Amino acid sequence: MKKRLFIALNLNQTTKHQLSKFLSESNNRHIKKVAPENLHITMQFLGDTDKQDIEKIQDLLTQISKQYQSFNIDIDNIGCFPNLHSPKIIWIGVYAKPIIQLHQKISRGLQLIIANLDNKPITPHITLARVKNKLPQSVTKQTNHQLTLLADKILPLHDKITSIDLMASQLTSQGPIYTLLSQHQLG
Repeated sequence: MKKRLFIALNLNQTTKHQLSKFLSESNNRHIKKVAPENLHITMQFLGDTDKQDIEKIQDLLTQISKQYQSFNIDIDNIGCFPNLHSPKIIWIGVYAKPIIQLHQKISRGLQLIIANLDNKPITPHITLARVKNKLPQSVTKQTNHQLTLLADKILPLHDKITSIDLMASQLTSQGPIYTLLSQHQLG
């Protein structure tokens, strides 16, 4: 049996609370906000993963986590994928050099475990919301302006990353439910 998995850097409760306040101030009916408990930095999406690979992935994360110390991150700069003119995902950027190095090390190790792993470079971010449908240009401009004003109120934020977490994702009609499978403390 397969499980839908991803590797994450989870945020502390204070940061999640501050970001959820930001989200609650946005009354835009065109976006679906991420539940506060689901806010995280995705290091690698694994998708449907064979049960026999889970233990190998956990062993890899344990080995890698011993090589890194806890580190601070800066959370700043609101953005959208694919771009501000045609937003599908609204995010806040995350800045910390260890994230890129950690991602590269995790990806290299996972290539030995998972065939056809999506190995694109990471753009460290926290997904805040998803845009439900393609927005008219006037609504896009209004949404971007509203989000920028809200971001100016709370950003920058700072957090400390203390672990690499293996997460399961169950999709439901109300949104995804994330479950911590294993936590790998840094250094």
